Amino acid sequence: MCRRVLLSLMLLLGLFAGVSWAEPIEVENFSFELPGTSKQQNWGNVPGWSSDTVATDSGVETGYAPTDGEWTCFIRSGDPSIWQLTDHVITHGDVFELKLDARITWAATTLLMILYYDDNGARVEAAS
Repeated sequence: MCRRVLLSLMLLLGLFAGVSWAEPIEVENFSFELPGTSKQQNWGNVPGWSSDTVATDSGVETGYAPTDGEWTCFIRSGDPSIWQLTDHVITHGDVFELKLDARITWAATTLLMILYYDDNGARVEAAS
């Protein structure tokens, strides 16, 4: 099953104009540390992250070997993808480097990360 997931822990922007450095694009709650209160089994209470429909068993929890902080995200097969919309406006010549700290557990076989842009409310795939 093809899952469209944007779990972007860091988006980096570099310009073709000879600039050799990258400008970070802020991703809210990139390591899922908030709200930091208890296990969340959906995305309504997880700042920065959204899904198109209600998940049956996906969210954030502690105790599963996080590599940054104390919380980890989990996505059950068959649940909706999660995404985050930033304020960055893509311009001609932008180069993006997507970095993800993830592991596939249980019977999962695929993790797909896609960079979308918003076109008047419609998501358009730019890269995967």
